[in-house]
Amino acid sequence: MVDGGRGVGAAPGKPHWKSVSARAEAGLTIRDTARTKSSDDDILTITPPMVHLDFSVGQQITIHWGPNPQDERRNGRPQGVVGCEIQVHRGGLPEHEAEWQILDTDTNSPYVDMVHEDTPTTYAYRARYLGKRQKHGAHGDPAVCTVSVRLRQ
Repeated sequence: MVDGGRGVGAAPGKPHWKSVSARAEAGLTIRDTARTKSSDDDILTITPPMVHLDFSVGQQITIHWGPNPQDERRNGRPQGVVGCEIQVHRGGLPEHEAEWQILDTDTNSPYVDMVHEDTPTTYAYRARYLGKRQKHGAHGDPAVCTVSVRLRQ
């Protein structure tokens, strides 16, 4: 090596900043060399997402999902989560589990659902995380809203 083994950009007499000993000496994190394998069931240990609905815009329901859905700046996905499956039921909370319909799988909150109704209609939404291995987590508590009719001019 032309630079005496210090690495490109290293000052004379100083080790390269990427060496393990230099990082440890500087108090920086030293990454493990072996990857930790995650279990398919890790997604089941994550607290289910909360859902917050914003229906202030006509014919549109904005679905905020995650650990902190009322503050999108602090609403990052938990580690090991690649997205969130959002389910909907038109007419309020369903009587039977099978009545929920998958609306979409979203990777970034919020999700916008466009609705076109001629009468006030109640919608229920719920969400569950999707893990890296395409396994679903538990459903969070549902949220319900009633969409008003948009007046035509």
